[in-house]
Amino acid sequence: LDLLDYLVTVALDTRLLVVCLARPPLFERRPSWGEGQEVHTQINLKPLSRRASRALVGEILQKAGGVPHELRDLVVEGAEGNPFYVEELIKMLIEDSVIVVGEDHWRVELDRLAEVRVPPTLTGILQARLDSLPRGEKAVLQRASVVGRLFWGAVVAELASDKDEAAQVDKLLSDLRNRELIFRRERSVFETTDEYIFKHALLRDVTYETVLLKLRRVYHRRVARWLESSAGERISEYLSLIARHYELAGETAKAVHFLRRLGEESFQIGAFRDAVKASERALALLPAVGHDPVEGASTNQPDADLAERAMLLVNLGNTYNRLGDYLVAMQCLEQGLALARLTNDPQAEIEALNRLAQVASEQGSYDKAQRFLDEVLELAREQDDLACVASTLSMLSTIAWRWGDIKQAEKCCHESLAIYRELDDRRRITAMLNILGILATLQENYDQAEQYYEQSLRMARESDDRPIIADILNNLGYLNHHSTGNLENAKRYYQESLLIARETDHRHGTTSTLANLGQLHILLGKRQVAWEYLREALLQSVAIGAVPLTLDALVGVVQLKIEVGQYLSAAELLGLALSHPALETDVSQVAESALGRLRQVLPTEQLEAAMDRGKTLELGMVVAELEAVGVPSHLSLRK
Repeated sequence: LDLLDYLVTVALDTRLLVVCLARPPLFERRPSWGEGQEVHTQINLKPLSRRASRALVGEILQKAGGVPHELRDLVVEGAEGNPFYVEELIKMLIEDSVIVVGEDHWRVELDRLAEVRVPPTLTGILQARLDSLPRGEKAVLQRASVVGRLFWGAVVAELASDKDEAAQVDKLLSDLRNRELIFRRERSVFETTDEYIFKHALLRDVTYETVLLKLRRVYHRRVARWLESSAGERISEYLSLIARHYELAGETAKAVHFLRRLGEESFQIGAFRDAVKASERALALLPAVGHDPVEGASTNQPDADLAERAMLLVNLGNTYNRLGDYLVAMQCLEQGLALARLTNDPQAEIEALNRLAQVASEQGSYDKAQRFLDEVLELAREQDDLACVASTLSMLSTIAWRWGDIKQAEKCCHESLAIYRELDDRRRITAMLNILGILATLQENYDQAEQYYEQSLRMARESDDRPIIADILNNLGYLNHHSTGNLENAKRYYQESLLIARETDHRHGTTSTLANLGQLHILLGKRQVAWEYLREALLQSVAIGAVPLTLDALVGVVQLKIEVGQYLSAAELLGLALSHPALETDVSQVAESALGRLRQVLPTEQLEAAMDRGKTLELGMVVAELEAVGVPSHLSLRK
């Protein structure tokens, strides 16, 4: 679904024709997908008409000369407009010698037609074809079905009962190809073996159901092990498949291990939705906790299961944090922290506290974040965990600059960077250089800031860390926008940042860039465009619970209202923003600049009264009114 949405965007931007096929479940999940898009046309494929079905039978049996009415009617009536049924029924009739195939001419044996029992469903047709196969071919097809619709000759041979059977696999697969039950792919992802695919997913499913239950687990275990040993450096691509086979083999611990690894690797490349699915799938495989661990109740689960659940919950909470769903993130992290403490796992405890601090910081609860981080730093030093000490110092640096203590922020940042350089952790070095760029910008050391950002961006591109690339581009845009005044450069950086943030579902980064684009377009004189960006930033920031970002967008609205001459309402909103405890230092600087403009156009008494009224406004109510009625009176852009 995400890919479809992305393709529509690409098509609009580049005038591409995109043709997509989808089954009905797509519209069960997204009933209005494509609705309202002028470039979107939905074509519903209907069953073949009786006339079209008869024409299809005639085309397939053209070498038979005149097709007897009895045969044609039998096929058309049974198919009910399904062309796949038509093909498979005719192949079944060929295998039953009702239709005798010659090189130049086919003939129909009507006497035999009367003896054939035609299954009423497509599943029945496929089952009949399967039952008619020679024993060896059927066995190979069954083993292939355990691998999946896509499979490889070598793994099918691995499932053979002895060496003699394994030696026959290639020939039997060739015979199945001749029957058009499977196809061989032109290229295989594994160099040493051919790759095949079942003609239809339903055929694979019907075949799999015929495999004895006692054999399925044995086969799935062998497939998982074969994939492990054969994937090599590309094992990341097969983590989900390996986990699924171990799950079906009944080896839950191994399945959970590979799912956790899949979640962690998906997170690293910014595939946050995939990371959520992997972690939730792993959690579902573990035994349920009898009591809520947050309440401190004991549980009868083995420590290993609890420890695994703790780290999965921490990973899941971290991922939801990146998606901007802070409420769910906090719930997962608090549960993970409670389990970590229950099992006396300091590493899991450190990780949970770290992530809780990050969530609290992004919600603007800096004092809460500070308390979490103080606990982390103490535990990390006790464990002599340099990486954790560096990570904690990095977060303390961020909190310090958001509170306005730039010197403390620099101290923590440089100490953290020194440790990461000692550990040669390039990803974290990249992040710290980005923070140093922010600190240099706040101190108006713009040349130094640009150097930090460019160095950080170069390293991020080398490692293809797309979420941080989006963040750095946004910061470069901010530098050009607010500091050097190069608005066209700023616009280019912001737009690239927004594209990457949206592609990676980096909602925090998306919202921040939207707010910056809104403020930029005010300076460019495009007020309506500015309003669209700012409104979206307001709504998204509230949706993800990022109060500092809501205030950032609100300050943009203040600037816009000043531009259209609505000075009193601008002053009210500015009073709300400046009095809010979650207002960050960089946003505060922009707000102070707006206050300076208002002082030039409003009498001091009126300005102070309006700002006092603003202090009584509730941030959530202001944005909720926007969402409910569009542009409410106190935010109207009309003069």
